[in-house]
Order: sequence, then C-alpha cells, then structure tokens
Amino acid sequence: MGRSFDGDDEKIREWLADGLDCGEIARRLDRHPNSVRGYVLRKRYRTPEQVGATSSRFEESEDAATTSVITTKPIKTMEDAVKAANVDLATWYVERWECTQWTTGMKVGVKGQEEAIQQQQYRVKLWLKRLMPRSHKEALEAIWERMAKHAPKYAKIKEPKPVDEPFLGVVSLFDAHFGKLCWGEETGSNYDLKIAEQVYANAVEDMLAESISRSVCLWLLPIGNDFFHLDNARNTTYAGTPQDVDGRYAKIIEAGEMAVIAAIERLMVTAPVRVVWVPGNHDPTTSYHLARTVAAWFRQCDRVAVDSGPSPRKYVQWHSTLLGLTHGNEEKASDLPNLMATERPAEWAAATCREWLIGHGHRSRKWVTPEIDTHAGTSIRMLQSLAGTDAWHHRKGYVGTRRAAEMLWYGKERGYAGHVVVGARQ
Repeated sequence: MGRSFDGDDEKIREWLADGLDCGEIARRLDRHPNSVRGYVLRKRYRTPEQVGATSSRFEESEDAATTSVITTKPIKTMEDAVKAANVDLATWYVERWECTQWTTGMKVGVKGQEEAIQQQQYRVKLWLKRLMPRSHKEALEAIWERMAKHAPKYAKIKEPKPVDEPFLGVVSLFDAHFGKLCWGEETGSNYDLKIAEQVYANAVEDMLAESISRSVCLWLLPIGNDFFHLDNARNTTYAGTPQDVDGRYAKIIEAGEMAVIAAIERLMVTAPVRVVWVPGNHDPTTSYHLARTVAAWFRQCDRVAVDSGPSPRKYVQWHSTLLGLTHGNEEKASDLPNLMATERPAEWAAATCREWLIGHGHRSRKWVTPEIDTHAGTSIRMLQSLAGTDAWHHRKGYVGTRRAAEMLWYGKERGYAGHVVVGARQ
C-alpha cells in the first residue's frame, strides 16, 4: 500500500483551486504523479479549468499497443482521440478506436466553499500498430551508428578555378518515387525499381553534362519530395493509401539509399554538395531515414553537408538568391511568397532573387506574384517528375506528362540564370 494523502488533503484541494496540475502537486509532495492523479479522481477534487487527461494507461507489446485515457475534452473524431492520448503518429498508426462518455458530479473549490457541478467525461481507447516493426527500427539505428563510426574517408579534391561568375547548381530530381510499379500493358509505360535506378543515375549525368560551361561552385540536392513511393513495410503512403510497389521494403530502401549516395559521389568531384531533406506526402518517414543514412555515410567528408531538420519548408540563401523548398502538398502556392517573407525576413530583405521550388504536381509550371503585390517578383516553380504513370493515375486520365528532371543555375550576382530540362533516360 502506498502512503496516504489524508494529511495533505487540504493542501491538495487548495493547490487545485489555484490551478496547479497533478504533476506540479506531485513534485511539491515528492510523490509520483500517477498517485496524485488517482487520489484526485477518487476524491473528485478538480477545478473546471483543469481540463484534459485525468488518467491514462499505455500497454505495449512487440509491434502493437493499446492506450486509454479519461478526459474532459470533447472527443468527436479520431484526430481528437489521438491528440488526447498523445499518440506519436511518426511511430504508430491507429488500427481502431472507441470512445464512451458520461456525466459525473464533482466538487470544486476550497474547503468550506465547495460547489457541486456536473462534468462531461470521455474515455478513449486506441489500438495501435507500429509503422515500422521494432526490429527494423533497431536494425536501422544500429546501421546508422556503424556508418557514423566507419564512414568512408574521401581524399581532398582540388577546386577548379572558376572561369565565369560562380553558380549554385540545383539538381532537381523531384518525385522519383523509388519502388513504384507501372506495367506498360496497363499504363502505357513501364516503371520499376531497376528503371528508377537507371533513370536517376542518367539524369545526374545529363545534368552534369549540361553544367560543363558553368562555374558551379556548390550543388544543392534536395532529397525527399516523394523520392520513395512508400512510407512503411505495409506498402502504403504516410496517410495509409495502398501503393503498387516493386519489391520488398528493405530492397527498395537499400536501392534508393545507394542511388542517392552514388549521385552525391558523382557531384562532389566538381563542387561541394549541400543535401536538403524535404518531406513528401508519400515518404516523410522513409525519406527522413534516407537523410540520416546519407549524413552518416558522408560524416567524414567535408564536401557534403546534410540538412535533415524537422521543418517541412527549407530555405537556402546563396548570395543574392533566397530559395524556398517544400513539397507543395500542404501550402497554397499563392501563400508561399508571404511565408518566405515571414519566416526569413532578414534573408528575404537582402535577396534580389527569391524563388520557391516545389514538386508534387508532376508537371512544369510557374507562378510569379504580380508587381503590385507586397512581395513582388517571388517565383514559384513546380518541377517535373522522373516517375512513370501508375495504374491509379492512368485510370483517372492523368497521362501524357513528360517524365523529366530540371537543372537550375543561380549566379552569385544575377540570381536566376537559366535552367535546362533533361528527359528521363533509361
């Protein structure tokens, strides 16, 4: 039996009336928070302002879990339930859930001035499954740790002397969808893991060839942006949409990782490479692990830098140019110029060339804010995709889009200096 709270009853009620939560009360009494919560529930001492979870339970097995919580916050949707139970959707997906509700009487206020009220309460229970089996995750963590310790050592590379204005080269290999399966008899063109590897590597070679006449002193390589077609071993996107997939999960991940590593090794010979992770709607989890793997692999190479920060929007300042990168599935294109000015005010003010590079649409398109706009001249470029047309897109009639990647150049002084489109080549 645990220690009684009877001697602390009056203090607990006063602290509750003052708005303190059970965690703070437990700290003051040097007791476990769950013990305090249980006592408060039994005694029904709680102020109306102290809404939220009043008790919770989490039980976990190898790759599944159940969690339940009692709360006074209204629960109407699964999103409400997930928030109330504080479920990490980067680790778990909800297999099913249920909610019951009732009204209970309780006393609030300090001793001698209690008031009886009726309080609506909700009991939520969720059945969870891991997005990635624990064994897979532990194996990946072990691989990253080994890579970090035994990363390849790259010899110093002599920088070529520039013959023109220095350029930033943006290697836009958006929406590669590694792992997508397209059958030509059904969709008009074939696309599988082997084709994806060939197309990706050839696009890098074609972009390098197109850049020979430019004095590129830094490569910018965004990764993510639906680089992978799937986000878990169940062959679904992050949102749970089933996908036509070529091969097993581990095979797809390995092929994608090595394709990106090979591309970086090819680019770094001519100039340093800055890798930026931009999560897509298909692959926010798998592409994050890709960024982690790349960072570990090139840890001992001073010519490669990796930005795997959690923000879905990334910014890169290159002298007179400020670039914004996002996948394009969340924000409205018309909102992006204002977002850039709001999130990066100093860089925005210093830049004379301001552009957003987005994917998701699998087509080439460009918006420019009107000259009378507060943020005049900010361009938004929707870049093309290397991936083939799958069965769903074919059924919907989304066909005929050119499969391609785009190489963009930005000069140190002049900003945007042109781009070239390289078609998907097997």
